[in-house]
Amino acid sequence: MAPSVAPILLGEDYQHLYFWVQAARLFMENDPAEVVYVEHPIIQAFDDVVAVNRVPLYSHDNRLIEVDHYQLKYHVDGRDTIKALDLSTPSFIGATEYSLLDKAYAATKGGDIPKRMTLVTAWRFDPTDILRSLISNNDGEIVTKKVFEGGSRSAVGKVREAWRKRLGGVSDDELERVLRHLRIHDNVQLRRLKQEAALYLRLAGFAPPSEGSLVDPYVAMVRKFIVGGPREHRADSLRPFLEKEDLWRGRPLRSESDPRAIAIKSFSRGAVNLEDLAATLDLVPDFHGRYKAAEVDWDRDLAPRIRAFLDERVSGNHSYDLYLDTHLSIAYLAGYLLGKNDTVAPVQSDGRVVWRRTGLEVPGELWAVREEHVGDGPGLAIAIEVTRPTADDVRIYTGNEKPGIGRMLVLTVAGGTGPTSVRDGDHAWALARELGAIVEARRTTDERAAPIHVFGSVPVALAYLIGREGRAFGRSITYEFDFDHRTPGGYTPAFHLPLTLRGRTEP
Repeated sequence: MAPSVAPILLGEDYQHLYFWVQAARLFMENDPAEVVYVEHPIIQAFDDVVAVNRVPLYSHDNRLIEVDHYQLKYHVDGRDTIKALDLSTPSFIGATEYSLLDKAYAATKGGDIPKRMTLVTAWRFDPTDILRSLISNNDGEIVTKKVFEGGSRSAVGKVREAWRKRLGGVSDDELERVLRHLRIHDNVQLRRLKQEAALYLRLAGFAPPSEGSLVDPYVAMVRKFIVGGPREHRADSLRPFLEKEDLWRGRPLRSESDPRAIAIKSFSRGAVNLEDLAATLDLVPDFHGRYKAAEVDWDRDLAPRIRAFLDERVSGNHSYDLYLDTHLSIAYLAGYLLGKNDTVAPVQSDGRVVWRRTGLEVPGELWAVREEHVGDGPGLAIAIEVTRPTADDVRIYTGNEKPGIGRMLVLTVAGGTGPTSVRDGDHAWALARELGAIVEARRTTDERAAPIHVFGSVPVALAYLIGREGRAFGRSITYEFDFDHRTPGGYTPAFHLPLTLRGRTEP
């Protein structure tokens, strides 16, 4: 296939898969979606997928939203970040004359409209650009208050003036009106979109696409809709197409013995809304991307809410699937709080796979272990290397910050690090159990009197399972890495365990 053709086809797949994420909502119980369109050009440049709500929804600024318009941008090229000025650059959306802001301005010229316009893209926000700080971590909306805070020579002021100029010198009020209708959902990767579309399809009662087939029947069906129609779809009109192609299974009946779904999120990632799948603790407003808000404290503010949520939702009478779209420290804390509760199984976010133990033996070596002297303190650091190496960054952090660490125990998953280094749930449970045993055996008497420092690069579900072992560590501190900037040694402390809440120490 010619290189110039492949990006076009991948971009089409990206749009078609997103259509099915929205179309599956038509079959979800209590979901407000009523009609979903593909390529419905009421608002130019936001016409790839359009979802009409049966009951208007409240937006972030309490406007009633009747329709959501989505523009899908896959982009296959050498750049993988979004900057503020891209919104006012026509070429960013593959146009020659009008930019994304131009299109939003044209749609809102007569005043507020009961609609949202959302850019969905595989790109991430550029960590060095001002746009990243202007996008809310709640639902990708633009925080308009921040746009008008700085003077004309500040970083945000220069962007504001460029946006105003692009729109013909509009007033601040007019620019604010345009921006409050916009959302940006970044880092929605094609691979993850495929996984999450498959999950939505299954939950809606559709046959999941087969990974063993060269042709995705769902993608092919949308191509037919675009060429020959129909482009407007309701549940009762879409179902006959699914039945004819043998893609309709009906929503699975749940029994009382089925695992209950619960979730914690501190990221808004991907296309799936966790609230559609599970009872969800939403910590997203407490963060700006990966970074917690300045006024938020891990121990004082986040830990009590996580503990209260788990206390309320988890009982010994049921089994649970725990979805975790979270920082690793939050997943670790959830495991720590639930301890040896075997009724809860974590759901690995990559692929939405439940890592429930089956009891199968996991043969062979699990960890390669080495020790290093990294400082003069009494504490022990454990550098857990599963998805990527961490020891170099821990060594740099220890040298720069001097957090009282003397020795580092490096545990590298047998076979080498990588995104697929954990094979399945049984492998993950075995890794966590063996890690706890290794730390217990190698920690000296002096180190037991000091906190243990937990640094990890692991799948989020494995972080939960390691947290289950954490109570045996005694005092411990978890750390978060700055993945946006990837600063060498870029760790910051998160939770200090055991938790001290309301004047008492957590058991």
